[in-house]
Amino acid sequence: MRGDRHESPSFLYGWLPRLVSFLLAVTTVLLVMAVPGAFVQDGTVRILPLAAVLWGMAAGFTHAVGFVPEHPLPRLLLGPGPAWLLLLGGLLWILVLWGPPPSATG
Repeated sequence: MRGDRHESPSFLYGWLPRLVSFLLAVTTVLLVMAVPGAFVQDGTVRILPLAAVLWGMAAGFTHAVGFVPEHPLPRLLLGPGPAWLLLLGGLLWILVLWGPPPSATG
């Protein structure tokens, strides 16, 4: 890091998109903590959805604080596109696709 502050590349790095990233990331963190069973099936952890949600949270918080990596690959992986896609996918997974836990009686 050279200490130079680069200009934000586009509208996606303004305060409103960064606020959206922050709110999505915080909501997802709270839901993952409140419903940890959403990533467990038959006693085993579903690694792929959990890893995708964790990546989305990392990218969301990275975008929310305004950090823009200098190199293209980290900029692509930690940008608002993957953050929003993975965070919304995680919210969809937890709230819609997970469903109620199986019944213990039957």
